[in-house]
Amino acid sequence: MSQHGKVVYIGSIPYDQTEEQVLQIVKSVGPVCKFKLMFDKTTGKSKGFAFVEYVDLETAKSAVRNLNNYPIGNRSLKCDFSFETSVNKAIDANKLDQLSIEEVFPPLPPGVQLNPDQNVYEAVSTILSSTDEGLLLRILDDMQLMAQRSPRLMQYLLQKKPQLTYTIIELLLSFGYISSQQIESILH
Repeated sequence: MSQHGKVVYIGSIPYDQTEEQVLQIVKSVGPVCKFKLMFDKTTGKSKGFAFVEYVDLETAKSAVRNLNNYPIGNRSLKCDFSFETSVNKAIDANKLDQLSIEEVFPPLPPGVQLNPDQNVYEAVSTILSSTDEGLLLRILDDMQLMAQRSPRLMQYLLQKKPQLTYTIIELLLSFGYISSQQIESILH
């Protein structure tokens, strides 16, 4: 018998299903470690398949049993074990640099229109100052977790979205995790 991992491929997902809707279905089987719905780089729409990493092998086996042929919209899901051992490996690391940000991550919500006398840095600071501290700490935790689990993916995201890099630095400074001198020493 072949050895299966905890990563499950979910296919035949209707294109109009949102990431949240699909995630709710895959979570109905059990706890999910990672979930990645794939998107088309040109249209920004779902490609109709996803990868799910469950917390353990038994939950993954249950997902394959229970979600295969699961009716969703006018389709039935196709569900099987992925050949990859992690969701991150399901996205070919060797081709990462050739992918657009939309292929790797779901489309980001549209940005806010800046006032003519406001720059991006001021806008980021204003938004951060009006956001709940607990949410900001969770964002930092998520960024740290992503950097630990998927360093290449994190590097790619920060290169493609430099405003996110600035936001993370602002958060680290505001919570006292780093000093402005440390930032300057890194930049020089």
